[in-house]
This record gives sequence, structure tokens and C-alpha cells, in this order.
Amino acid sequence: MSNEALWITTAAQMGMGFILPFALTFVAIPLETFVMTARHVLGMLLVNTLSIIAFCLRLLGSLLRQTAMVLLHLYDMVIFAPLSLSRKLEQRNRNQQTNVSDQSDQTQVASSETDHDEPRQYGYGGSPA
Repeated sequence: MSNEALWITTAAQMGMGFILPFALTFVAIPLETFVMTARHVLGMLLVNTLSIIAFCLRLLGSLLRQTAMVLLHLYDMVIFAPLSLSRKLEQRNRNQQTNVSDQSDQTQVASSETDHDEPRQYGYGGSPA
């Protein structure tokens, strides 16, 4: 290389040596400020994000709980009619069985009163002889 081309490289190095410290100074101060405030800003963003997530989860939980209660009440309304009908049929069957057993008891009492005028004779084991 010739000496004529070296002056360009030397001039560029001198210019960079003079300008670069000023550029770094002007960039470093805002960069330091940004780094110092970024911690607080990111912390606040994280707190707000977590608060929003917590609110959404609480809202979702409340909605699910209320939906479950509505479904439970709907199920109760749907199942009420068949259960009520079944209960009434069971009561009617019980009443009919009670009436039949009352009638048979009355006929047995009436027939036992008219069949025997003399006292019964019981043998061994408590059965009529």
C-alpha cells in the first residue's frame, strides 16, 4: 500500500477517536436511565398483568359456580315431576295394600267370632287340637 492511501485510514481513526466518546456518553446516560427505570416499569407491568389474570380467573370461577347452580336447579325442576308421580303411586299402592289387609283382618275377625261358640282347645305347641 502506498502512503497516499494510509492517510484515509488514519483520518477515520482520528475522527472515530474524537466522536466515539461523545456518542457513547450521550447514549450511555439515557441507557443507564432506561435500565434503572425499566425494572420499575416491568415490575408494574407484571403486577398489573397478574392482577388482570387473577380477576379473570375469579370471574371464571364465579361464572362456573353460578352455571353449576343453574344446572342443578334445572335438573331439580326436570326430575321433580317423575319423582312426585312415583311417590304418589307408591302411596296409593301402600294405601291399597293397607285397605286390603284391613278388610281381610275384619273378615277373619268376623268369621272367627261366628264359627266357634265354645272355647278352643289347644294341644301341645299352641295349635288348636
